Amino acid sequence: MRKLEVVSTANIWVIGSITGIVAWLVLLSVNSALGKVRAPWTQGFPTVLSSLIAFMVFGIIATYTIKRNGYIEA
Repeated sequence: MRKLEVVSTANIWVIGSITGIVAWLVLLSVNSALGKVRAPWTQGFPTVLSSLIAFMVFGIIATYTIKRNGYIEA
């Protein structure tokens, strides 16, 4: 992560949101394909919105923690 200048200089909110969206897409796609969960996009817009926001918040918190602890130099 330190070698990626874009990640190290970008805003925590932007990188965290992108991380959360990617995690949301990957995890829910794989788990719904395996039959572990019902895909949120089959359950309506409120479910998609709430689950996407939750993953984005997770991504922001994880990015903040990583940057704060010096794993990514700002």
